Amino acid sequence: MRRPLLFTTEAYQYMAAELLANNDLAAGALDCATLPGNERYLRIKGSVAGEDVVLLGGAFDPASTLEIYNLAWALVIQGAARLTLVMPYFAYATMDTQEPSGEVVAIRAQCQMLSNLPKAPGGNDIILFHSHARSLDNYFTNGTRAYVASCTPFVVTAARALAAGRPFVLATTDAGNLQFVHELAGQLRVEPAAVLSGAAGTQILTAEGGGVQGKLVIIYHDRIRTGVSLAKAARVCRRSGASEVHAICTHGIFAGRALELLKVAGRFDQIVVSNSHPHTQQVKPHAAVVEVGALLGKKLMAVLRPQQGRGIMSSHD
Repeated sequence: MRRPLLFTTEAYQYMAAELLANNDLAAGALDCATLPGNERYLRIKGSVAGEDVVLLGGAFDPASTLEIYNLAWALVIQGAARLTLVMPYFAYATMDTQEPSGEVVAIRAQCQMLSNLPKAPGGNDIILFHSHARSLDNYFTNGTRAYVASCTPFVVTAARALAAGRPFVLATTDAGNLQFVHELAGQLRVEPAAVLSGAAGTQILTAEGGGVQGKLVIIYHDRIRTGVSLAKAARVCRRSGASEVHAICTHGIFAGRALELLKVAGRFDQIVVSNSHPHTQQVKPHAAVVEVGALLGKKLMAVLRPQQGRGIMSSHD
């Protein structure tokens, strides 16, 4: 069996080595250049006719989303037998899917755009990396198959490393993450909590009702954008007597001065993020950046060759 060809957008070259080193893939080659006026020149080097192809890239801004679409379109048009998109970061994946009057739910539009790609004979697959992207399954249409490489192993491993065998409280600042954090706390056999802001200010709600005095607190957040909510939560935990405060984040966007805000005055003892977003490559001296290419690669190979895996494969593992 010939090895699938892995193509990578320019922003995700740092992750390509992880996938190639740990999976039965061959490197595909691209010519990429930015022309005057910020137009992008892209060329697929070599033939992809009859090949299973994998495209690695994240949709973290309009330009990156369009580059994925353009490359995927070209790969199918040039004869790829099967197309699999591996997207470590998909912007708006955590967006509220309710639709107030007039609001553009961008995640639906982007899922529809990728669903409208021409279809390879063996089908089009998309693999996302997230905690609660189950709701996206129905957004992909036209026969596009969506899968989620769960971030649970990343979070569990990071939490255990931070705690080093000590008991801790696993908290969230986002009501949308409550169920996920409760599931994680059950797996880790620790106390779940929420640090939520409301009309009465920011409050810590623990499952056992005892607060965080003298306790190690690990706050999980699905993504760090500005860092404001995390910084506020850390400040409240410190004032409430927490012995240590750490943060684990699936996607580190770190917009503007987010990292500086989180590190000021020792609000966090340590911040751990996955390398799902390109911006994490610039924060390594100040945050622990964990490679998740192995997690994505495991899901990728299960999708490409399910007969070598566990038989029936869930879309969310």
